[in-house]
Amino acid sequence: LVGPPGSGKSKFVKDLEKLENERDVLERRMIFSVSADDYFVDSDSGEYKFDPNMLRFAHGDCMLRFATFLHSLTQPTLASMRATLVVDNTNSTLLEIAPYYALASAYRASIELVHLDTHPRVCAERNVHGAPTERVEQMWKAAREIEPPPYWQYSERVITDDASYQRYLHVALPE
Repeated sequence: LVGPPGSGKSKFVKDLEKLENERDVLERRMIFSVSADDYFVDSDSGEYKFDPNMLRFAHGDCMLRFATFLHSLTQPTLASMRATLVVDNTNSTLLEIAPYYALASAYRASIELVHLDTHPRVCAERNVHGAPTERVEQMWKAAREIEPPPYWQYSERVITDDASYQRYLHVALPE
C-alpha cells in the first residue's frame, strides 16, 4: 500500500480481511499484513503508543515479519495456500518500497502497488501519528512521483475516492 499517514491504509486492510471472511471457507484467500505500526502496539493492553525515535526498529521488525511470511509460503504444507500479504506502511518513496519489492521478487510473488490517493488535508486530520499537515503533504506528493525502474514487474492501482475503493475491494480478491 502507498499513502501518507491517515490515507486509509489500515482500514483498507481490515476491509479486505472482512470481505474474505464473508466468503465460503473453501474459497477464502488468507490475508496477512505487516506494518511498522504493529511495533508500537502494547501486547498486553492493545494500546497504540507511537514513538518516532523507535521507527528504525519498527521498520526492521516489519521487514523481518515480511521475510518470514514469504519464506513460510515455500514450506510444503503452505505452498498451495492462497494468500495475500499487504505491507501497511506509507511506502511513499521508491527507497521505502524497493526492499519489499526485491524480497517479494526473490520469492517469485506477484506484486501490486495500491495507491490510496486521499487528499493530504484529510490525511492530516485523521492520522494517529501526529504528523503535521506539511509533512503529510510532502509524503503525498512524493508518493505521486514514484517511478519504479522499467525492469520491475508489478501491477498498479490508484484509489482516489470511495467508488474506486469499493470497486477495488470487489476485484482485488477474485473468487
